[in-house]
Amino acid sequence: MRLLTWLVGVAVSILTTLFAISNPMPVSITFWPFPFALDVGLYILIIGAVFCGFLVGVLVTWVAAGKHRRWIRKQRSEIQALEGELTDVRTRLVSQETSEAA
Repeated sequence: MRLLTWLVGVAVSILTTLFAISNPMPVSITFWPFPFALDVGLYILIIGAVFCGFLVGVLVTWVAAGKHRRWIRKQRSEIQALEGELTDVRTRLVSQETSEAA
């Protein structure tokens, strides 16, 4: 699955780069409520849009994994508590065995 993810990511990156390089003509970008326009190359606009999409995807994935991270933290603290309890039981068992042997 990880290999497939990498292959798709590389393919999308290559296609986006090729498309952006083959479209270098200038484009005028206007921001509606503001009275100014920005002239940039189409390739910059394309790469910027792909990058923004990547950031949105990372944010959505991070938020979606929140429950899993919380569950892992809870499990780790429970494991630490149980390991401490196990150490106490082993210590008591060893002390009991030494007192019975004496």
